[in-house]
Amino acid sequence: MSKAKNIAIAVFLLIAVLSGCTRRVMIRRYYLIEMDPAELSKIVKFTKSVDHSVNVRDFDVDRAYRQTSIVLRSDTHELNYYFYHYWAVRPGLAVADMVYSIVDNSRLFKNCYRGFSYKPDFVIRGHIQQMERVQVKKIVSAHVRGIIILDNTESGETILRYDFDKIVGLGNKNDMNSFVSVISGILFDETNEFLKKCAAHFNIDQPKND
Repeated sequence: MSKAKNIAIAVFLLIAVLSGCTRRVMIRRYYLIEMDPAELSKIVKFTKSVDHSVNVRDFDVDRAYRQTSIVLRSDTHELNYYFYHYWAVRPGLAVADMVYSIVDNSRLFKNCYRGFSYKPDFVIRGHIQQMERVQVKKIVSAHVRGIIILDNTESGETILRYDFDKIVGLGNKNDMNSFVSVISGILFDETNEFLKKCAAHFNIDQPKND
């Protein structure tokens, strides 16, 4: 083997070693949709409970948002999916888990269950139509659009339907963890509003902390 060829191989190996040492290790990051413990006191509390049981079911999610990759909208009809940023739990399950926690802590219903239970009087279900990070030029926002529904299981009738569509700008605090915190905050606020409408339907007094 010629001396020039040996030098070329040595240089190639040196470049490979150096590039391996300087390459930043990329890891996948997973984020939880969850209620901030500090917000527990902000959950609406009612003067009395409805003498009925309620079951919170998994939420439906539009196909584009159903996977665990976090969605980035950069234009009207353009969606991208982050390669290193994921929901820790599928959105339909995570949102329903959070709604359950809020409903249970509100004490609006005598008994509150998650998933399927034996003959509940009412069912809470929902549909997430959009849950995304929106970035247009340098402006970053969190956006959630969805529906929360209360059904009477005996009659099969929909008692209440609550639609919401909320977008919140992130300002300078636009890292991914802050984005998820805002998404969780939107879901918290909208679930509280849904509970107030439920209370009005059942003629329950206004929340104590209003």
